[in-house]
Amino acid sequence: MGESRVALIIDDSEEYDEELSRYLHKIGYYTFFADDEEQALEHFFGLFPDIVLIVTGNRERRSFPIAQKLRSLVPTVRIIVIAPSDEERDMPPALEQEADFYVEDPEDLQEILPLFTIPPRSPN
Repeated sequence: MGESRVALIIDDSEEYDEELSRYLHKIGYYTFFADDEEQALEHFFGLFPDIVLIVTGNRERRSFPIAQKLRSLVPTVRIIVIAPSDEERDMPPALEQEADFYVEDPEDLQEILPLFTIPPRSPN
């Protein structure tokens, strides 16, 4: 399977947690979860993840300041936002706030696998 990597999943809805964890384990990632910004920052500095997945499941917390904050701290971290299919309007704000990729409700998590190999944004 190769070298193990670390994925931090920020998901206040827990909609994809089990499925994401199982899938990421299969492709060589240890997974850790955070359900709010404070917990995400704690895990981020404790784990230094290779990839951060932000799942936008809770309508009241549909903003992406955590992506911007993480990007400012570590410009090379890969950030992927996964959102429900009815939230297409979130794509521009997610990308403007420093996410590398925005994925709309993947039917199969294998759809996002190519995003794990595309280089993250270049630091400004």
